[in-house]
Amino acid sequence: MSALAHGANRVLSSWKEIASYLGKGVRTVQRWEHQLAMPVHRPAGADKGVVLAYPEELDAWIRKTAAQPHLLQAHAGDDAPDAASEAQQLRERCEALCAAHRKAVAALMSNLKNTMQYVSAVPTDLPRATATPLNGKLNPISQAGA
Repeated sequence: MSALAHGANRVLSSWKEIASYLGKGVRTVQRWEHQLAMPVHRPAGADKGVVLAYPEELDAWIRKTAAQPHLLQAHAGDDAPDAASEAQQLRERCEALCAAHRKAVAALMSNLKNTMQYVSAVPTDLPRATATPLNGKLNPISQAGA
C-alpha cells in the first residue's frame, strides 16, 4: 500500500513506523531525513532517537520529491537486512565456529589416543627406582631392594 493511501490522522512515532508507512527500511528513511530533508520532528527534551512524523507531511514531501525520482532511488539502496537474512548470517557464523571446534576436538582426541597408546606400551613390571646415597651422593638409579 502506498504512503498516499493511508489515513492522514495518525502520528507516526518511531523510525520503524515511518519506514513501514513509506514501505522502506529504517536506515533508508533515516538517510532520507539527513540527506533529502524528509520531514520528521523531534520533541523538545526527548531522547535523540525519538522522532515523530505526520503522514500528510510525508505525503507532501513524497509528491515534491517524486518530481526528482533519481533522488529517492539513489538513496534507497542500503536497507538493513531483514530478519531472515540476519538469521542466515548468524547460522553461517555458528556453522563455521562449530566446524572449527570439531576440528580442534578431533585433534585433541587424536593426541589423547596417541598418549594412551604410549602409556599402555610402558611395561608395568619394571623395578621401581629409588634415591639412595652412594658414597655420600644421591644415586637416583639404584633399585629398591638391590
